[in-house]
Amino acid sequence: MNALKDRLCAENIVNFFKSPVDLRGLVVNSLAHFRYKRDEEKLKDADRLIQFIGEYGEMSELLKRSLKMVGPSGSPDPEATGGKE
Repeated sequence: MNALKDRLCAENIVNFFKSPVDLRGLVVNSLAHFRYKRDEEKLKDADRLIQFIGEYGEMSELLKRSLKMVGPSGSPDPEATGGKE
């Protein structure tokens, strides 16, 4: 049993609690840490996108025009099609 506990502690994040209040605190803390790490990855993705746009400005303009033509609903933009649908 001790060998199993040692292996689990080595391979996982393990916390011990003595009461439901302790468990609640540990769960809230772990979820906050998880959310922070997830958001940190999103910020890295945003930084990479900003860098890409800076390096490939012509690609950025093509993407902007494409999005303007399609629009948020997926229907063509009347200005892009000369007012015809």
